[in-house]
Amino acid sequence: MAATDDTLAAEPAVERPLTAPERTARAASVAAARARGEAWAVIAARHGLSERQARRVRDEWIAHAAAMAPVMEDPGAVLREVIEHHRAALLDLTVLSREGNNMSARVGAAKGRAETARALLAIMGDAGLVPESGRGWAFAREVGSFTKAITAVCRRRGIPLGEVMDELMEVPGFTRALEAAP
Repeated sequence: MAATDDTLAAEPAVERPLTAPERTARAASVAAARARGEAWAVIAARHGLSERQARRVRDEWIAHAAAMAPVMEDPGAVLREVIEHHRAALLDLTVLSREGNNMSARVGAAKGRAETARALLAIMGDAGLVPESGRGWAFAREVGSFTKAITAVCRRRGIPLGEVMDELMEVPGFTRALEAAP
């Protein structure tokens, strides 16, 4: 049977490349959706991208926005907000890992919790709030124990701790050793 105009399948629409303003709007939308906590799969599907492309678009948008906008916010306030968001996410994921609708949801929440905890630790390490490495954590523990021991000895012997610290600061290399510690 010969095809007629009525039976011809419509040709697939050829998508044109996005214009620069359209790409900018898409990138802003992807970044905003992810900032709201939407899943990569949902964001990618909405914009006709793969998850990897969506991540790349978001990363490029963040780099662009950071380069274009001066920092007008108090860095301490931003850090506190980021830490609060991560802690809230940890609490939410804790609940989901215990009470999720099914085993997959619980396992996914547990993995998300571990990733969020690692991210929070990295942020706090970058900000100098906690040691950045295992070696740094070990040093912090050792310094804490050493400091408690010195303080206890000074108190037992009636030696003013301030005087001990003043003398230690005069020891050649003492402050450099503290600064060079991990």
